[in-house]
Amino acid sequence: MLTRPDPFALPGRRRPDPSPAAVAALVECRKAKAAADLAEPEVAEMPGEPAVTAAGGEVRFVVRPRSLDDWRRWTQALGVHDAQGRAIGGALVARFTYRGVRARLVGEGVPALLGEALARGAR
Repeated sequence: MLTRPDPFALPGRRRPDPSPAAVAALVECRKAKAAADLAEPEVAEMPGEPAVTAAGGEVRFVVRPRSLDDWRRWTQALGVHDAQGRAIGGALVARFTYRGVRARLVGEGVPALLGEALARGAR
């Protein structure tokens, strides 16, 4: 059987094995990609034009809710009950665990919706 030589290997040297950290990172990335692939059809009918991606071992849900009720539906559907949300620019970001991997729910425009609700309540 013919084999092609590794063009990046130095003559007489063997490539080093990947580090345990690199192997663990690859496993996390694969798990996140599998979770994102499963999530896409599950959330397709949810409000706010959902986009689901995986990168760096994390699943990311980006949504554009039109109301706070839409945002509540997202947090309930994904199980984001006690996660800390943080406003970053014009979005609210909540970190949580989805299907055993790290995840983040990014609600574009949610801080403005919260501000409007507070302003209505202050009247």
